[in-house]
Amino acid sequence: MREIDLLPLAEINSLFLFLQEKIKVQLNSVKAREKHVLDEKMAKDEESMNHMKQLVQEKQKITSAFEDMEKFLEKQKCFWLRKLEDVEKNIQNNQEKNATQISEEISHLSNLIKEMEEKCQQPASEFLQDIRMTLIRYEKEPVPYPRRCSGQGVWRQLRNISWNNSSLAKIMENHKESLEQEIKKGESRLATGGTLWNGIVLCQSLHPGAIS
Repeated sequence: MREIDLLPLAEINSLFLFLQEKIKVQLNSVKAREKHVLDEKMAKDEESMNHMKQLVQEKQKITSAFEDMEKFLEKQKCFWLRKLEDVEKNIQNNQEKNATQISEEISHLSNLIKEMEEKCQQPASEFLQDIRMTLIRYEKEPVPYPRRCSGQGVWRQLRNISWNNSSLAKIMENHKESLEQEIKKGESRLATGGTLWNGIVLCQSLHPGAIS
């Protein structure tokens, strides 16, 4: 400052203007840099907002895909359980009908046996009375052989359900393996900065036509 004080006034003014202009140039450069940084910040903020929007959309897609698959599988489970309930009712009905028929048949045969045994224990004079008609009646007595409720229909139902369950298990296992592979690929893509995994499409492939 002392050196400047020793300079003539004209030189001081000239130096002032020179240094002031130099500072203004630097100021403009700093302002330009600031504007660039602010523009970059706005761009990054907008980019982050867009990424967040896409992330929310992807979350919704994944949630929706798994919920749809869950609903579909729950619907299929209820469907097959109702089928099994129908088979269970058929088994119980057949069991009750057969038990009733067999009980009635046993009762009839027991009465017939009792009557025959009593006939055999009669004295000769009483035994020979109407023996001819008695023999004819016994010979013609229809021994009831009621038609039993067959278990063939139930067996066929159970066999078909078993086949369907086996096919269903294979389909589910195949889709499970494919889904796990796709998730692993997606994790690798994310680790290398790639796109989100495509497991959504695989989930949707299970619904609604993949299992039938």
